[in-house]
Amino acid sequence: MLRLILPLLLSACLGADPKTDTLPDSAPFDAETFADLESGDDSAEPDSDDDTHETGLDTRLDLTDIAPSIPDLSPYPIGQWAFIETPDMRCGNGSSTGFGINRGRDDALFFILQGGGACWDVATCFVVQAAANLESGYGASQFDTERRGLEASLILNRNIAQNPFRDATFIYIPYCTGDMHSGTRIKRYEALGTTRDIHHVGALNLDAVLTWTTARFPSATQLWLYGLSAGGYGVVFNWTRFMRAFPNARVDALSDCGVPVTPPDGRYQLWLDAWGTALPSPCNGCDTTLENVLLSQLDNQPRGRFAQLAYASDRVLSTYYNLTTAALSPLIEALTASLAPYPNAQAFVLEGEEHVMAGEVATISAADGKTLVDWLIEWATTVTPWETHTPW
Repeated sequence: MLRLILPLLLSACLGADPKTDTLPDSAPFDAETFADLESGDDSAEPDSDDDTHETGLDTRLDLTDIAPSIPDLSPYPIGQWAFIETPDMRCGNGSSTGFGINRGRDDALFFILQGGGACWDVATCFVVQAAANLESGYGASQFDTERRGLEASLILNRNIAQNPFRDATFIYIPYCTGDMHSGTRIKRYEALGTTRDIHHVGALNLDAVLTWTTARFPSATQLWLYGLSAGGYGVVFNWTRFMRAFPNARVDALSDCGVPVTPPDGRYQLWLDAWGTALPSPCNGCDTTLENVLLSQLDNQPRGRFAQLAYASDRVLSTYYNLTTAALSPLIEALTASLAPYPNAQAFVLEGEEHVMAGEVATISAADGKTLVDWLIEWATTVTPWETHTPW
């Protein structure tokens, strides 16, 4: 019976279509055009040589600069979705946003970090528009559309007795900042003579959500973090942030195909600089490699497990990394090998070029026969042994 409950969140609830491996409609993404831009093919660029560039004006926000306004803390109806508009949460275009909540138990919280690409320069933010909701924003109407997917997803079904998350409070964190939920910066771009300030403030948005939830659920003892694609990177960047917000809680984290491997050619530094990324602290070497962001947190003995899902030749990640799928695979293999010293960190890796496993959980098995359903149950319920399964 339990095998029926874990086809994880439907595509609508996490901002990508797991069957087609595409970004949402709000983030048109042409991989061929993106590759042309990355390779220096001028045919994909705007006609002007001088009118498309980034200006030198950046504004890095301190994490204390935005003090979130706490909404009304009166109880929300048990078992019903509501969208909490939070004025100090911002999308890339500067408009306010919020988050979704479906109340259950006060001591068990299930956080969902939406995915939807990323951007760090004029080409990725405005030409190929590689980040979801960046300029359209995200409000109650967008949430109402995605709420139907949340209500239909079996993992959030409170009526299935075997569902390990059935009684939890569900908290849905939208994604509209293009920074993998990690940024603290308003960055000014100039494209074709038009100046645009993009609020890469995903980390500050999370602070606003955590301010609200810690005030409302101070007795929480169990948190689950689930992020897909860019939301998975958000889980990696912010695992410690959640643990610090809830010092008495166990925090189990899962990244579905947001794989923390360092892109080549200085791209990681471009991300950090564009977004003003809020790195975990302490964090040894986190400003030089993305792998260290995860490994440093594991070295600090976190209260919980980390689960990594990945496809060995993920074609979406290879596009964002400007790598062939063959070149990406050894990086993912090395990451999974680096988890070996940590019994609380395991990976489930499949052959293939697909991106995200969310919509296919019930049918997925590793090369050695281990089903993803069973592996996720072990992650969620702290069953032992819990082990890595890869094709290598």
